[in-house]
Amino acid sequence: MFGLESAPRSLEDFAVPTGTAAPITSASEPLASLAIVVQAHPENTDLVRIGGSGLTLTSGNVLAPGQSMTFPIGRARNIYALAASSGQRLCTNVI
Repeated sequence: MFGLESAPRSLEDFAVPTGTAAPITSASEPLASLAIVVQAHPENTDLVRIGGSGLTLTSGNVLAPGQSMTFPIGRARNIYALAASSGQRLCTNVI
């Protein structure tokens, strides 16, 4: 109904970039959703920052390994991510 997913759906793990923030995107992203739940992968070794398009290493929300945050927005590509070190990942669920 209304183009929304009827059940939560996991997207592919997102490899968090270093240097410049990038949107969390996936070829399998649904057209619309009620909310996006973003979790720093439990095996990460560093903090991950998430926020909007102007995200830097000194702005946005900080996620430690295993922590999550819910965004009441319709598309994962509106959330940006950045980490100080390579190898960090995010798990994303679309509700």
